[in-house]
Amino acid sequence: KVLEIENDILNDDLMDQARKDKLFIDEHKAAKLSRQDEIMMGRLVGRIPFVKNFNNAARVFLNKVRFDTWKAMRKSLSATGEPTPEEGRQIAMFVNEATGRGGLGKMEAAAVPLARAMFSPRYFASRMQMATGHSMWGGTNRTRKLIAGEYARALVGMGLYYSLLALYFRDDKDKKKGSIDFDPRSSDFGKVRIGNTRVDPLAGISQVATFLARTGVTTMNAAFRTNIPETKRSTGQLARLRGPHARYKWTDVAKRFAQSKLHPLPGIYANMLDGVDLAGEEATLINQGAGLVSPITYGDILKAFKEQDID
Repeated sequence: KVLEIENDILNDDLMDQARKDKLFIDEHKAAKLSRQDEIMMGRLVGRIPFVKNFNNAARVFLNKVRFDTWKAMRKSLSATGEPTPEEGRQIAMFVNEATGRGGLGKMEAAAVPLARAMFSPRYFASRMQMATGHSMWGGTNRTRKLIAGEYARALVGMGLYYSLLALYFRDDKDKKKGSIDFDPRSSDFGKVRIGNTRVDPLAGISQVATFLARTGVTTMNAAFRTNIPETKRSTGQLARLRGPHARYKWTDVAKRFAQSKLHPLPGIYANMLDGVDLAGEEATLINQGAGLVSPITYGDILKAFKEQDID
């Protein structure tokens, strides 16, 4: 069934136009690593039983989401005239960024070497680009209006989602049901927290927003010589990031943010040197090595099941 869906996508009459617009489509058995999606990039993943099936399903799902969204947006724009080549590329750029395939600009040629040191550089770029409305910087008035409409729909949907959850959690003073933190200075910003399990509906954008918020407040403090708390710790305590009484500095925040984006191998090495990982747990050769041989997705699911007492 997965291959049937893939064939339908690749044989669609608009596929040639999608390629011209630079819509990213991860084709089956892509020869180059640079033409593979980062979540499943590798030369051996297509040969490992079960893992290859999971990756194929994920790859085709992303292809379908990208292609269907691109077609729908082109059709919407066609109501006021056929999209120009520039407009088609701008639509494809938005779709790529929205689905985790960000552009690296002048560093495109170094995408694969960069991925050796950094975990999913294109995905990280896409989160920065989505947070700053990058796809609306260029294009035409028609594409900017079209893309702004997509942002507006997403914001309305997320607003409704958070409003319903906040209503559900409202009378839960002990936070047994769960909680949401709306302070952008908190590492839990926008995340649904149930016990020690966190769900991120913002798909990684919250991390970028938190770093930018902490940086912005710290910059304001430096400019106006004030000492407004710049960060919110996991305990809920507000803390300063500058001045003689600050326990942590902005450079510590920047270091942790950069370390969280490292490729697993250099990231584990950094954890071993510090003696603890980013979650504050002891970093040993055994538990750090176990993280390399177990897929991240399955490991996170297993941890969540244990936390929620799901057998």
